[in-house]
Amino acid sequence: MTATLEPTGSLLARESEVRLVAGAADVSALAAELEALRTACDLPASASGAWVRAAVLTAEPQEPWAVVVRGATGRLDAAAVLLDRATSEGTRTVLASGGDGHRAGLPAVDGPSAALLADALAPELLLRAAAGGEVVLGPVTDDEVARELSRATGVPLTAVDPVPALRRDASNDLRDYLSHGLRKTLRKSANRADSDGLAVRTAFETSPAAIEALLPQMEAAYRDRDHQHGLRSVLDDPAGLALWRARLTGLVASGVVEVATLHLGDALAAYVVGLLEPPAYRVLEGRFVTEWARYSPGRLLEAAVAQRVLSTPQLELLDWMTGVAPETLLAANESAPLVELRLPEPGR
Repeated sequence: MTATLEPTGSLLARESEVRLVAGAADVSALAAELEALRTACDLPASASGAWVRAAVLTAEPQEPWAVVVRGATGRLDAAAVLLDRATSEGTRTVLASGGDGHRAGLPAVDGPSAALLADALAPELLLRAAAGGEVVLGPVTDDEVARELSRATGVPLTAVDPVPALRRDASNDLRDYLSHGLRKTLRKSANRADSDGLAVRTAFETSPAAIEALLPQMEAAYRDRDHQHGLRSVLDDPAGLALWRARLTGLVASGVVEVATLHLGDALAAYVVGLLEPPAYRVLEGRFVTEWARYSPGRLLEAAVAQRVLSTPQLELLDWMTGVAPETLLAANESAPLVELRLPEPGR
C-alpha cells in the first residue's frame, strides 16, 4: 500500500513527493533504491538495502512501513523504513536498519530532504506513542536527519554508547596499537598451539560459494558461544535464524562480505564476518568455538584481521560496528558518537 503525503513549505517541498509505503512486499521492493541512497549518504552496510530487506521479510510478527521522499526526477532523496512489532507489552516501533547494537540509518541527500522526511515521519511516530506504543529509533549518527526528527517530534536526542574504531596512523604494525597484556596473550596463544602440535591457519573468503559452504559451521559456532554462557541463542529462534541467514546471504550477494576463518588443525576454531567498504573494514560479527578456548582463537583471528586492514593501502579504518562491551575489543583509538530517539520521552 502506498499513500501520498502532502509536503508543505519550501519550493523544494512543492517539487518533492513524500509517500507512506506499507506492507512487506512494497517496502522490500525499495531495496535497490535504498542501497543507492545509503551509498550516496556514506552509511554503513547495516543501513543497506540487503540488510533492510532481510529485516522486512523475516517471519517475526511485525508490520513494515516506510516514509520516502522523492525529488523532481523521481530519485529517492530520503527514506526511513520502520517495523511495528507486536510485543507482550504492546507495539514497539523500530528502524528496519541496524539492530543488535549496530548503527541504523536515516539517509537523506541534503538538509531540505532531511527536513521533509522528519516532518512526514514525526506525526506517524507521535500517533503510535499516543496510542500506547513505544518508539525506539537508533542508534543512529548524530547528524542533520536525527536533529530534524528531534525538532519535528519535540523530543530530545539521547546519547548512547559510541562505536569504537581503529584508525591507521603512522604505523601499519598492529603491535604498535596493542597493550602489553594483549601482545603477551597473542604470543602465549600461538606458542601454546605450536607446543601442542596444532597448525594455526587463517583464511579470508569472499567467494559466495565458499562463504555458503562455511555457513553451517558458523551457525554452530554462534550457537556454541551462547549456550556456553547459559543463554538461549538468537539462532535457536526460527525468526532469529531466518534473519541471520537472510542478512548474511543478502550482504554476500551485494559483494561486500569477507569471512575470515581460523583453523586449528582441520577444525574451525573461530570466524569473523567483515564488510569491505573502503576506506573502512567493518566487523559485523565474530565467534569462536569453546572447545578451543585454551588457544584464544578469537583473539588470534581478530589480530590477523586487524593486521590485514592496517597492511591494506585502500583501508584506513577498522570499524567494530557496535558500542557493546568496548572493553573487550582488541584495540581502538577513536569512536563515532551515536544517539537515539525514544517515544514516549524517557521520564514522562
